Amino acid sequence: MGRLRVILAAAIVALIAAPGAGAAVWQGPVPISDAAFSAWETPRISIGASGDAAAVWWDDAAGGRVLLARRPAGGAWSTPAAIGDSASPLTALTGVDGAGNVTAVWSNSVGTVTTIATWPAAAPAPSLTTLNQVDDTMTFQPALISELVVNPSGTAIMTGKSGMSNLAMGYRTTATGAFAFSLRFGISSVATEEPHIALNDAGSGVVIYRSGNTIWASRLSAAVGSFGPSDAVNAGLLGATSPQDLSVAIDQAGDILIGFTMAETGGLGSRAVGTAWRSPTGDWVPQWPLSTIGALATFTATNTSVAVNRSGTAILAWTQAGATPLDSSASARIGSSLTGAFGPIERINDVGVYAPSVAIADDGTIAASWEQDTTGGARIGQARARTPAGVWGDTRTLDPPHLADTEPVMAGDGHGHFATVTSPDAGGTKQVLVSFLDTVAPAVSPVALAGSALAGDPLSLSVTASDKWSTIPTIAWNFGDGASGAGLAVSHTYASAGAYTASVAVTDAAGNTATGQVVIAVAAKQSTLTTAKFAAKWKQSRVKGSLLVIGTAPRAGSYTVDVTKGTTRKIHASFDLPAGAFSKTIKLPAKLLPGNYHVALTPSFPATQVKPAGRDAKLAAPVTGVVDNVALSGKLNGPATGTLRNLNTVYATFHFAAVPRGKLTVSWFLTVKGKRTRLGSASKSPAVKVGSFALLGGKRGKVTAVISRKGVVIAQASVKVL
Repeated sequence: MGRLRVILAAAIVALIAAPGAGAAVWQGPVPISDAAFSAWETPRISIGASGDAAAVWWDDAAGGRVLLARRPAGGAWSTPAAIGDSASPLTALTGVDGAGNVTAVWSNSVGTVTTIATWPAAAPAPSLTTLNQVDDTMTFQPALISELVVNPSGTAIMTGKSGMSNLAMGYRTTATGAFAFSLRFGISSVATEEPHIALNDAGSGVVIYRSGNTIWASRLSAAVGSFGPSDAVNAGLLGATSPQDLSVAIDQAGDILIGFTMAETGGLGSRAVGTAWRSPTGDWVPQWPLSTIGALATFTATNTSVAVNRSGTAILAWTQAGATPLDSSASARIGSSLTGAFGPIERINDVGVYAPSVAIADDGTIAASWEQDTTGGARIGQARARTPAGVWGDTRTLDPPHLADTEPVMAGDGHGHFATVTSPDAGGTKQVLVSFLDTVAPAVSPVALAGSALAGDPLSLSVTASDKWSTIPTIAWNFGDGASGAGLAVSHTYASAGAYTASVAVTDAAGNTATGQVVIAVAAKQSTLTTAKFAAKWKQSRVKGSLLVIGTAPRAGSYTVDVTKGTTRKIHASFDLPAGAFSKTIKLPAKLLPGNYHVALTPSFPATQVKPAGRDAKLAAPVTGVVDNVALSGKLNGPATGTLRNLNTVYATFHFAAVPRGKLTVSWFLTVKGKRTRLGSASKSPAVKVGSFALLGGKRGKVTAVISRKGVVIAQASVKVL
């Protein structure tokens, strides 16, 4: 059976954390069709960028009909709606955009009529459009549509075959607009095979197909709104012939990856997998072989599937067939659509695998599904996920053993939700079953508090939580004082004042957990300062940094922070604080000196309502010390001046507010007309006052004295000598 695909282009502190795919478990299968009727073996499912999903299939009721079931994000599957009639089994395709609008398309068994169902998210029923397919000469041409792609904005393309040589294309620019249809590629005497399409979020796309020994590709430019000329993808690839098993993906930058298999020229018929990569501005770069090409014709690669995420991480999967169906395995390589390079071969599964299908999330989580032969001659659908860290999880069986081939196709929304549908033959009936993998933790709001947050008073804590694919059976609270609770909204009374960290863990049915937490300052109507800490950096005796003040405010309102040294106020700051815990950072004045300070928190309320708080803080001095005064003078220990006249000796006095540790150096410089020369230097011992002098020898200009420690400048000053 040929493979037909649908692709979707894919002071309260609250902390939300989601684990990787390794923590999640597969769920289902969930039946979504009427068990009284038999569905065809190729149901299809699509997931939109917001988690909305739609599944479409054919069943045998009322002479044959096409059915569609919808599932809004976080909701339940709808009762299937009959959206069209068809007397013959066929594959219907569906796509969902980021707003939940659904598009479905199917052709009748001979391709003479193609029907499009457009079902907006809020509409009670879809609207149907029948396409009369014509070629570029306006001649009627039947076509079998085999692929549909819908991106988050609703842009869509479809493709299929018309006769032996023609390639049919449909293109739509808006979620509910009409498709423009044409036969544009492969019109020749040589059969055109395997058309495949891909589309990114920006609306850029690609169509690929094969004709003879050549793979062809044409890019869709979002800016132009049309497909360009076809390029030969495998041109120049030596030693390989007869391409087939095509697949394609395009990333958000427009890089394209194509998967294929080819046979060794002159070999025994064994095939190997290969890729072709092209950047938006480069040429095609084919690679072959990327799998082992055996000596026997029975060992070969088939059924490629390629997918990329929005950051360019890519997966290429294929069936590595063996001598018997049970020898077949699913293999993969992880690579990059940004470079076209792939890593080593990884085994997805080891026995009986056929037609793997892959999807990848933005975080690198990969989900794969496949059909597997069993030792009893029956088949089962299976799936497996790979974490961003590169670990493949347990294999999930999607349906009971059956005889009919369902080839489950993996769909994803790009954000960590994956799903696949099957319709196993259970002995006369074929019910549609959905299995899904939810690797995304529930969405949880910040923890909300209601109450006074005073000791002895009840305090309400609540969150809202939702999940796009799983139920939320468990919501557990830890109040931080040894007590616990359960539910979205809880009430708790703290017996004594203090800072408590209350946390909530919200776990969905897949095992994904999101956690939220809130730091609660339970006060006894007493403002507190739990921390008053300087964070300072010194440079040339000037301080940069901040004062971190942490505490609690029992009532919301205006508070002041005063920093004093002795009786002199050095810093004054005002804040409007919410009730509860707070943390504020205050910028330090540059001329603040090392020493011990008192930090006081004063509320604007009367002391009978809220009491002030205070604590001491020390501003430590750097090892270089801090100079609070530099005087350059014409006299020893003379007053500071900016200009000296007719002098040959200049004196410098450095006064330290904090005495440095270790030897000091005073260096003298003379700058004349922009040129600076060194006059000399002297070593000095640390002291409160350090003096030095320079002999000018009749020279004039700007004289600079610099005091340093181990090459680090502590302070400097200059004077003009005329």
